[in-house]
Amino acid sequence: MALDLQKYLGLFVSEAGEHLAAFGRELVRLEQAPPSAARKEIVDALFRHAHSVKGMSASMQLDAVASLAHGLEDLVASFRAAPARLDSAAVDLLLAAGDALQAMVQEAARGGSPAEEGALASRLAEAARRYREQ
Repeated sequence: MALDLQKYLGLFVSEAGEHLAAFGRELVRLEQAPPSAARKEIVDALFRHAHSVKGMSASMQLDAVASLAHGLEDLVASFRAAPARLDSAAVDLLLAAGDALQAMVQEAARGGSPAEEGALASRLAEAARRYREQ
């Protein structure tokens, strides 16, 4: 039996939007936080928001959204053990990915099929690899 995902689209858009807005607020909080234990808490919150968007997108079969959210999640995960490594270049990339995800969610809300963000996904993957190696 095929599941009609369209009836869940409004809920997805609302919840994904909330997670992405919270992701943005946490990034602002991170930029203002001194390198301390508070950064770990913020990085953990960023990870949870990215993970939630990834899971919801996959459930809705929005593969491009899920893929970019997965890349975002991987980059944030690279900072979970050492939040002090998170620098302004990483924050800028996280902001760009959050903005792109928001645009993709809005495209889905309009009934469109969000396109892959290959260049951004590659930048996220490269950054995640680079920061894990530090």
